Amino acid sequence: MSAANVVVMLEQQLRKLPEQVQALLQCAAYLGSTFSEPTIDFVWSVYGRRIVDTKTKPVTSLLPLVVAENIFEKGEKQQYRWAHDKLQEAALSLSETRRDTFQLDIGKTLYYGLTKEQVEEDLFPIVDLINNGNTLKRPEFASVNLRAAEKAPEISAFQAASEYAAEGISLLQENYWVENKSTALSLYTIGAESELVLGNVDAAERYREVVLSRSDLSALELLPLQIGKAKALGDVELKSKEALEYCLRLLKKLGCRLTWARPLSLPQGAVGAIRTIKKAKAKPSSFYESMEVSNDTKQKYIAYLLSKTAYNAYVAGDTAMYLLSTVELVELTMEFGVNEFSATTFTFLAILSIVVLQDYEAMERFQNISLRMLNKFRGMHASEAIFVGSQMGLLWVKAIEAGRAMAEKGIVAGRREGDLVYTSWSIACHVINLPYITGCPIQAIVEGCPNILAEFEDTKAGAHVLSTKNYYQMVLNLSDPSCEKPSVHIGEIYTDTKEDHKGNLVHLADKLVAEGELVFWHEDYEVSAKRALKVGETHAKIGPAIYVNQIESFHRAVALYAAAIKTKKGKYKRAANKIRKRLGTL
Repeated sequence: MSAANVVVMLEQQLRKLPEQVQALLQCAAYLGSTFSEPTIDFVWSVYGRRIVDTKTKPVTSLLPLVVAENIFEKGEKQQYRWAHDKLQEAALSLSETRRDTFQLDIGKTLYYGLTKEQVEEDLFPIVDLINNGNTLKRPEFASVNLRAAEKAPEISAFQAASEYAAEGISLLQENYWVENKSTALSLYTIGAESELVLGNVDAAERYREVVLSRSDLSALELLPLQIGKAKALGDVELKSKEALEYCLRLLKKLGCRLTWARPLSLPQGAVGAIRTIKKAKAKPSSFYESMEVSNDTKQKYIAYLLSKTAYNAYVAGDTAMYLLSTVELVELTMEFGVNEFSATTFTFLAILSIVVLQDYEAMERFQNISLRMLNKFRGMHASEAIFVGSQMGLLWVKAIEAGRAMAEKGIVAGRREGDLVYTSWSIACHVINLPYITGCPIQAIVEGCPNILAEFEDTKAGAHVLSTKNYYQMVLNLSDPSCEKPSVHIGEIYTDTKEDHKGNLVHLADKLVAEGELVFWHEDYEVSAKRALKVGETHAKIGPAIYVNQIESFHRAVALYAAAIKTKKGKYKRAANKIRKRLGTL
């Protein structure tokens, strides 16, 4: 039987029910698949008497009848749901003649008549009613859609946030930018942010350009969209150097200049890092436990830009700007209070404690400060803090097997926050990097790659696509030594071009790991050792704190020592000793 015939049959059955039960079903049909008893009670009290000719019975007497007929199912906390979506369709057919205006009337009645708490509970169905019934596109409902668009990301409903923002924007008129500028600005901002999370780069750019082209907005009002542009440049388009310079220009406009002399920025950053590590380490625990949230809007934007500056500087290999932005982030937190990037900031400081001072005690202390912030405050970009803190910090002092559990926490936090970048990095570590270095079967890693690659391609996470293809090809070659050239890092999934890692040193580091592993396992030690001499410490300079990639240094040293024993050539032993000495200081 076709779906349409099923609905017709169910409608015929519903028409056999008592008149007031049918009327209640008509009202409930517009409230979505689930609804609360207070909501249906309110709608019934207003509209029930318009549908039936007799005095309406109380909802409390009608609902048990509907449940007994297996049309509604009763849940917890006075919640009800339709037993099947076809029953809801059939009930909608009972009220076909009044559908559009009736939906708008019900939606308005609920939105303006229920308590704030009740509206929040059923916000999305209520706004859907208004939108479905607002056939004349009345502009006063733009703010209603804004409310729904703001709430949707809290439950990771980014597609819904995008749709509510788009509907709200479609209702805007030019006078909104004069009479209700904050609503218009917020709709465009949420629209751009949601589209970027969904991987719709062009749509996000269109929203940004509408706002950034206006001359009647202040510098602070433009900043959220400008920050979105910086995020798109670095995270999606992989233009890390361009994103870095863009962030520095925005920081300068806000009065935050990281250095006055770029040529001197590296020693300035190194000295500042050492001073800040010692300063932060000397603070008593009570200092951090008593910290409160900063409500300074300007400092909030500065913190966001500093965070993006640090990320893009790291990817672009600009050590000086990475040091300076990290130091400034820590100082910002200690002076003005906790901001949304403070937890991540202290994971950055933990990494510097290892790389700059080899101070593992300070590293663990700063990691613990970060974790306490995550537990105490909401909206702290937990996925970023967890990824950076675990994969570049805690794994130096914890069992490597613990890394996958940490990655799982990062994935859950990232999905909840809509953090595309660090959710994807945690997924890649969980599926590829950590299983590889802990000795999981290569074939199991191969089987996990297609799914995550498809996900990264769907969300247009360019850096993650490139990294995954790199390692996917590596494990394919390792799993099938009979392929044409197993020791060469090319194949069906990945073939390197110079453009792939131009300006993206993180990818270059990944590429060096993959190439090194294939040569190490498929060629003899001397061939691997000759490559090790050629690439030298390139990888170590690019990503000194990335624990999972230290396997590159280890296997390079093994090949060099083996070649030294085999050939008696001192150049191999000297290079191997250099690696051992560096690793010994970490």
